[in-house]
Amino acid sequence: MIPFDIRTVAFMLGLLSCLLAGMLLLTGWHLKSIRGIREYALGDLCIGLTFCVGGYYSPLAADDECMVLEAMVLTFGQSLRINGIRAFNGEKPNLLLPFVIMILVGINTYWWVVVHTDASLRAMTNSVFFCLINLLCIRALSIRTETLVRMAYRLTGGAYAFLVLLIALRAIATLRTDSPADHYYVNHGFLLLASVAQFCAAFGFMLMLNYRLAAALEHAASCDSLTGALNRRSLALIADRLCLQLTKLQQPLALIMLDVDHFKSINDRFGHPQGDDVLRRLAELARASIRNTDYLGRYGGEEFCVLLPNATESEALQIAERMRNSIANTPLPTETGDTITCTISIGICDSEHFGLDFETMVNQADKALYYAKQNGRNRALTVAQLNEVAVAA
Repeated sequence: MIPFDIRTVAFMLGLLSCLLAGMLLLTGWHLKSIRGIREYALGDLCIGLTFCVGGYYSPLAADDECMVLEAMVLTFGQSLRINGIRAFNGEKPNLLLPFVIMILVGINTYWWVVVHTDASLRAMTNSVFFCLINLLCIRALSIRTETLVRMAYRLTGGAYAFLVLLIALRAIATLRTDSPADHYYVNHGFLLLASVAQFCAAFGFMLMLNYRLAAALEHAASCDSLTGALNRRSLALIADRLCLQLTKLQQPLALIMLDVDHFKSINDRFGHPQGDDVLRRLAELARASIRNTDYLGRYGGEEFCVLLPNATESEALQIAERMRNSIANTPLPTETGDTITCTISIGICDSEHFGLDFETMVNQADKALYYAKQNGRNRALTVAQLNEVAVAA
């Protein structure tokens, strides 16, 4: 019968880390748009392989060269994880960091193993390096994130915090124990708990990636691929939710419908790719003109819709005028050296006139938009102004 001991458990956890690393490598190979996956996976692979061959303090490490090699591989893997987390967060990774730390740990381990043999001092000095590496991982994970992914960041950061505590306790225990039997239990207990923590850190990064992919899928399903604005379905869902909320709060809702003037002429003269650039630029300028609490959506073709919670028709008119002037005064350069100066026509409605019903408000704002296009274009018109014109006529 094969004896079951702590090293067997460490081997199995290391093997699971290697499997997770393989999954991450395959994912990173196919998802080149998400940075940091391959770096983190390679780090996991280095750490998992180290634990699979018995861990840092296994009987295999009785050979001096093996002890130095294991320390260097383990440190290199931990440092790669730092770069993986930084790249995943959109930061620039330090490419030299893994090599510098690996060389320093290799020199330190070689000194205390070969030149001046002292297991306690070797453990203490290497513990300082490992604590610093894990603290850097915690620092990279301590960023503001969305609510959904925050739990995954905390789980991963908690695993690294546990590693820091574990390494510090092991260093203290190594200094306070003298007998070989005590060192055996300290080192093997550390190997087991460190294996668990490393596996939790790998699993936490998998959760971070899962939430990132879920957010990307949700964004792709809810946003227009050309302009990045909300698509019509998502806009309607948000409008229905806002109507319910604002009804309870007894607050108004304003709605802006805008359309690009002579957009067909732009496509005919400059081509459809240039027309797409016009729509992208228009969406950027519109987003810069509205409030942070407002919602911009592409309603169809060259027509856009803006939802303005807790805003009246007159307040929406001011925002619409700011938007119209920004677009009219921002020419778009073309590949041929020409510039395109486009204008928009705008219709505005609020819930005070027709109630909190999205479809009704869209229809009324669309009537004001149609009148603006039929009477000069490049203007913003409210439903109240349209009614005044109708009464005067």
